[in-house]
Amino acid sequence: SAGQLIEYLEKKGYGPISIAESGVAIRTNKNDLVDAMRGRVVVPIMNVKGHVIGFGGRKLSEEAWGPKYLNTKETLIFKKRSTLYGESFVPRPQPPATAVIVEGYFDVIQLHKHKLFWAVSSLGTGVTIEHLRQASRHSRERAVTVNMDNDEAGFSAVLRACQSIFPTAMREGIDVRLAFLPPGVKDADSFLDGKSISDYVDQVLSPSQSWFLWYSKVLANDVNSIEGLSSLLHRLGGLLADSIPARKEGTGFVAKEYARTIARELADIFDRPEYEEETCKEILRSFWLKRTGGRFDPEQGRESKWDRKRGIGESAARSIVKGSIGTLPGWENANNSFIQRAELMLLRVIVQDRDIRRNCMEIVDRRGIK
Repeated sequence: SAGQLIEYLEKKGYGPISIAESGVAIRTNKNDLVDAMRGRVVVPIMNVKGHVIGFGGRKLSEEAWGPKYLNTKETLIFKKRSTLYGESFVPRPQPPATAVIVEGYFDVIQLHKHKLFWAVSSLGTGVTIEHLRQASRHSRERAVTVNMDNDEAGFSAVLRACQSIFPTAMREGIDVRLAFLPPGVKDADSFLDGKSISDYVDQVLSPSQSWFLWYSKVLANDVNSIEGLSSLLHRLGGLLADSIPARKEGTGFVAKEYARTIARELADIFDRPEYEEETCKEILRSFWLKRTGGRFDPEQGRESKWDRKRGIGESAARSIVKGSIGTLPGWENANNSFIQRAELMLLRVIVQDRDIRRNCMEIVDRRGIK
């Protein structure tokens, strides 16, 4: 019942205030104490030293109250943002190439049961930068593979992390990869029901991919106009600038490799392989403009007023989509007059030809055009 735990703790000498502050009980509207974990399977949450600092519970049925995973509230010793369930059991002597973060407690229990001891859980919540930092310490290559539940909440958690947490981790030198369960399988615990750990490694962990590449493809799926594609290239270049460590030797090489990989994927998505190189250049141009605050163009070696004022990628975007998705909104309007068509052709030449672009910039600077 909802009061058995309360009665047990009171017999042990704990008062109502201590019981409520521990988080194992909550107060009702009538100010009565009830067991916070009623209707759940409860597990102890330990810190890295193996000391119990809180409790977590998972629903026994979908009809039970509250979220799927529920943790006791934070206390002076229990901070959810920096606590990984199962971390105290991760072996120290021989760290693996990558640590694995899953969502639930029972995912970890099942993985440990199958002797994958370097798996930890984010306590049923979204992954934080503290989680990634701690998990990466258990990997010899500072790599972390994230495998959230196969539901809307898990997808949303990964999407949110791609916008800020994963870029921060990448900037700190943590290699974050994303692993996904097969369709119809809701979590790692369910996957391993009747399967081996080899199946999990082969079908889930091995096909994992860079978070940046995955996020790029997700964003590309939302493109439905020429302007949208131009904005995508600009956004990806800026995100890359926020993610690659600053002042690190070989920054340009790393950025170029990422840009090439992304360009290849986008060329496949839009079925225009002939524009792969041009897409790569546009992403890199946006990368350098974001990294240097718009003061430096790697091809010109000088401040680029045209790129800052007009934006980048639009003419390249039109080249990429022309002939493949030429019916997208905006394309017909861009070609409704001879002057507009001529302007598009001129801009395309300026973007694609380095010498012409340099001469144009000299004229712009000389005339003081803003």
